[in-house]
Amino acid sequence: MGRTQNDKVSRHPKAKKHGLKPEEHRIKLPVLPPVADVLSRAEHKGLAWPLPDDVGDPDLQLMLFPERLQTSPRRIPDCEHIHRELAKSGVTLSLLWSEYCEVCRLSNEIPLKYTQYCNYYRKFAATTKATMHINRKSGEQLEVDWAGQTAAIVD
Repeated sequence: MGRTQNDKVSRHPKAKKHGLKPEEHRIKLPVLPPVADVLSRAEHKGLAWPLPDDVGDPDLQLMLFPERLQTSPRRIPDCEHIHRELAKSGVTLSLLWSEYCEVCRLSNEIPLKYTQYCNYYRKFAATTKATMHINRKSGEQLEVDWAGQTAAIVD
């Protein structure tokens, strides 16, 4: 025999503690302190439900808990600069990261590790992706990629 939602509620520790039947648990259980804190902060800030459509979770977090805003002691890379530099011939993400680390060391800042550096850039590149698929028949046209190192021709 399967368990129902009411079985789960009746086994809930707070429901047992207060001697509540499953149908009463939603009305009489005390509000947990974290929930009460959020509700009181929202009331203090004058926030009412429903929130405007343009208010997302990060915005709400910042409005209700500005003291929890975490700032990293590490220097955040300039993704636009990275994007421009990667368009140049012979430039790699690894090379740009080593230059970034050198600049951080000279300015007494803590650089990101390579993985974090790449993640920041990949997130940026995904939002600014400017590509377009072109439908055509195979062998109808030929395109040459002139980017990167040139190949040497040996005769």
